[in-house]
Amino acid sequence: MSYSVSLTYTVSISNVVAYVDNVGVSCSQYLKYECRDSTLRQYGGWYDRDGNIATFWAGGTPGGASYNCACSRDGSCADPSDHCNCDANDNVWRSDEGYITQSSYLPITIVKFGDTGDSDEEGYHTVGPLVCQG
Repeated sequence: MSYSVSLTYTVSISNVVAYVDNVGVSCSQYLKYECRDSTLRQYGGWYDRDGNIATFWAGGTPGGASYNCACSRDGSCADPSDHCNCDANDNVWRSDEGYITQSSYLPITIVKFGDTGDSDEEGYHTVGPLVCQG
Protein backbone atom coordinates (compact mmCIF):
# COMPACT_ATOMS: atom_id res chain seq x y z
CA MET A 1 0.00 0.00 0.00
CA SER A 2 1.42 3.33 -0.97
CA TYR A 3 -0.41 5.65 1.43
CA SER A 4 -0.97 5.24 5.13
CA VAL A 5 -2.01 7.56 7.92
CA SER A 6 -2.34 6.86 11.63
CA LEU A 7 -5.24 8.71 13.19
CA THR A 8 -4.77 10.56 16.44
CA TYR A 9 -7.36 11.42 19.03
CA THR A 10 -7.28 14.02 21.81
CA VAL A 11 -7.28 11.27 24.42
CA SER A 12 -5.53 7.90 24.46
CA ILE A 13 -6.98 5.01 22.46
CA SER A 14 -7.49 3.09 25.71
CA ASN A 15 -9.65 5.94 27.05
CA VAL A 16 -11.63 6.09 23.79
CA VAL A 17 -12.16 2.32 23.89
CA ALA A 18 -13.33 2.49 27.52
CA TYR A 19 -15.86 5.15 26.57
CA VAL A 20 -17.06 3.31 23.43
CA ASP A 21 -17.49 0.13 25.47
CA ASN A 22 -19.56 1.96 28.08
CA VAL A 23 -23.00 0.39 28.48
CA GLY A 24 -25.67 2.50 26.83
CA VAL A 25 -23.31 4.29 24.43
CA SER A 26 -23.81 3.87 20.68
CA CYS A 27 -20.93 5.03 18.48
CA SER A 28 -20.22 5.35 14.77
CA GLN A 29 -17.52 6.71 12.49
CA TYR A 30 -17.86 7.80 8.86
CA LEU A 31 -15.42 6.53 6.23
CA LYS A 32 -15.31 7.34 2.51
CA TYR A 33 -13.00 6.52 -0.40
CA GLU A 34 -13.38 8.40 -3.68
CA CYS A 35 -11.63 6.61 -6.51
CA ARG A 36 -10.78 6.68 -10.17
CA ASP A 37 -9.09 3.54 -11.45
CA SER A 38 -8.10 2.66 -7.86
CA THR A 39 -9.45 -0.44 -6.12
CA LEU A 40 -10.18 -1.09 -2.47
CA ARG A 41 -10.25 -4.89 -2.64
CA GLN A 42 -6.51 -5.54 -2.52
CA TYR A 43 -5.08 -2.13 -1.77
CA GLY A 44 -7.31 -0.29 0.70
CA GLY A 45 -8.21 -0.86 4.27
CA TRP A 46 -8.75 0.50 7.73
CA TYR A 47 -7.53 -0.75 11.08
CA ASP A 48 -9.63 -1.20 14.18
CA ARG A 49 -8.91 -0.25 17.79
CA ASP A 50 -6.68 -3.30 18.28
CA GLY A 51 -4.57 -2.67 15.17
CA ASN A 52 -6.27 -5.39 13.12
CA ILE A 53 -7.18 -4.75 9.49
CA ALA A 54 -10.94 -4.80 9.02
CA THR A 55 -12.36 -7.22 6.46
CA PHE A 56 -15.23 -4.92 5.47
CA TRP A 57 -15.54 -1.31 4.33
CA ALA A 58 -17.84 1.31 5.82
CA GLY A 59 -21.47 0.30 5.43
CA GLY A 60 -20.46 -3.27 4.66
CA THR A 61 -21.03 -6.37 6.72
CA PRO A 62 -18.45 -7.78 9.13
CA GLY A 63 -17.92 -11.46 8.39
CA GLY A 64 -19.27 -11.08 4.86
CA ALA A 65 -17.21 -11.21 1.70
CA SER A 66 -13.78 -9.68 2.24
CA TYR A 67 -13.73 -5.95 1.64
CA ASN A 68 -17.45 -5.74 1.06
CA CYS A 69 -18.97 -2.26 0.97
CA ALA A 70 -22.40 -0.75 1.47
CA CYS A 71 -23.31 -1.34 -2.17
CA SER A 72 -22.89 -5.10 -1.71
CA ARG A 73 -25.69 -5.08 0.87
CA ASP A 74 -28.25 -3.78 -1.61
CA GLY A 75 -26.75 -5.02 -4.89
CA SER A 76 -26.01 -1.52 -6.22
CA CYS A 77 -22.26 -1.89 -6.87
CA ALA A 78 -21.02 -0.45 -10.19
CA ASP A 79 -19.91 -3.93 -11.25
CA PRO A 80 -22.33 -6.56 -9.91
CA SER A 81 -19.50 -9.11 -9.68
CA ASP A 82 -17.61 -6.88 -7.18
CA HIS A 83 -18.36 -6.00 -3.59
CA CYS A 84 -17.37 -2.31 -3.76
CA ASN A 85 -17.90 0.47 -6.31
CA CYS A 86 -14.18 1.26 -6.46
CA ASP A 87 -13.42 -2.33 -7.41
CA ALA A 88 -14.91 -1.63 -10.86
CA ASN A 89 -11.41 -0.18 -11.43
CA ASP A 90 -12.53 1.79 -14.44
CA ASN A 91 -11.76 5.34 -15.46
CA VAL A 92 -14.88 6.74 -13.77
CA TRP A 93 -14.99 8.64 -10.47
CA ARG A 94 -16.78 6.43 -7.93
CA SER A 95 -17.00 6.22 -4.16
CA ASP A 96 -17.57 3.78 -1.35
CA GLU A 97 -18.75 5.25 1.91
CA GLY A 98 -20.75 4.70 5.01
CA TYR A 99 -20.58 4.41 8.77
CA ILE A 100 -18.80 1.87 10.89
CA THR A 101 -21.48 1.19 13.50
CA GLN A 102 -19.97 -1.87 15.16
CA SER A 103 -18.58 -0.35 18.36
CA SER A 104 -16.22 -3.26 18.98
CA TYR A 105 -14.11 -2.06 16.01
CA LEU A 106 -14.03 1.62 16.96
CA PRO A 107 -12.20 3.90 16.83
CA ILE A 108 -10.56 3.65 13.41
CA THR A 109 -6.80 3.89 14.02
CA ILE A 110 -5.17 3.69 10.56
CA VAL A 111 -6.26 3.98 6.93
CA LYS A 112 -4.16 2.65 4.05
CA PHE A 113 -4.58 2.88 0.30
CA GLY A 114 -2.68 1.91 -2.81
CA ASP A 115 -3.32 1.24 -6.48
CA THR A 116 -2.55 4.88 -7.23
CA GLY A 117 0.84 4.51 -8.91
CA ASP A 118 -0.25 5.11 -12.50
CA SER A 119 -1.07 8.58 -13.79
CA ASP A 120 -4.77 7.75 -14.26
CA GLU A 121 -5.23 6.24 -10.77
CA GLU A 122 -6.46 8.55 -8.01
CA GLY A 123 -8.04 8.23 -4.60
CA TYR A 124 -9.15 10.49 -1.76
CA HIS A 125 -10.30 9.47 1.70
CA THR A 126 -12.40 11.05 4.40
CA VAL A 127 -12.54 9.82 7.98
CA GLY A 128 -15.19 11.47 10.11
CA PRO A 129 -15.09 12.03 13.84
CA LEU A 130 -16.06 9.33 16.28
CA VAL A 131 -19.64 10.17 17.28
CA CYS A 132 -21.20 8.61 20.37
CA GLN A 133 -24.69 8.95 21.79
CA GLY A 134 -26.22 7.66 24.93
